[in-house]
Amino acid sequence: MRYNDYKHVFEVQRNGAIFYFSPKEFGHSVSFNGDKKVYQVFSYEENNKMATGFFVVLNKGKKLSLMSREKINLHDEVTVKSQLNT
Repeated sequence: MRYNDYKHVFEVQRNGAIFYFSPKEFGHSVSFNGDKKVYQVFSYEENNKMATGFFVVLNKGKKLSLMSREKINLHDEVTVKSQLNT
């Protein structure tokens, strides 16, 4: 299983087939085996428009929860201008 931030979906590979879990299902959560990180679907406002997405649950309470939205930035490849000889 992996999170595809570009498409905003979780990809699950099982028996050679790939399944997608999109953030359209409110209340669902995703966690990885052996990892304490839990992703959950929430709605949010971005550029005056409502959207849904996966958030990392940092602390969940009865009335209030603390979430974090992960953002991945991709950069162009940078070639090395000099090499160190050892």
